[in-house]
Amino acid sequence: MVSRSIASALAITAFFAWAGCISSPTLTTANDVFASGDGGNLTSDDGGTAGETAPASDGSPDDPAHAACVAACPAGGTCEGGTCVLSCPGISTCKSGVKCPAGIPCRVSCVGARSCGPVDCGTASTCRVDCNGDSACGRITSAAPATEIVCTGKTACKEAGCNGDTCTVQCDGDACKAQEVKCCATTSCTVNGAAGSCR
Repeated sequence: MVSRSIASALAITAFFAWAGCISSPTLTTANDVFASGDGGNLTSDDGGTAGETAPASDGSPDDPAHAACVAACPAGGTCEGGTCVLSCPGISTCKSGVKCPAGIPCRVSCVGARSCGPVDCGTASTCRVDCNGDSACGRITSAAPATEIVCTGKTACKEAGCNGDTCTVQCDGDACKAQEVKCCATTSCTVNGAAGSCR
């Protein structure tokens, strides 16, 4: 008797399932979520989207290199990205001399007759010195790992000395004489494209 009741119940259930009256339960999987219209947007505890990456550095004031420059660049200098730029335009603008801060890139621009006194790159991470004008720069010294000195104008660079790893000195015409450049960089040191002398 019991067996007949069970059999009858199963038959009735099968009939209604066939007729569509009873639907099978739907299971939602992880794949269903990520395939949905919202892409499975997961948020972190702070409200951000999980997996987000920080924006790339663009030289803005929030850039660590720029911040380091602002902290070290002396009064009167400006920061272009992470480089401290010291500009001396005009006659005797920086006659007392120019010194780069340590540990960051530095660029010195002396434009005009006798615009700069002594120029000291110190231990900047890199240093470029532009002397443009008659006697534009006084003595130039650098212990930066990489130094570039460009001289244009009569005796624009009266005396220059490089240490560090590499140094390039380029003089246009009578801007400087090779014997006036003390080229002591350890890896490479050139004056007007030729090997310099440390003496």
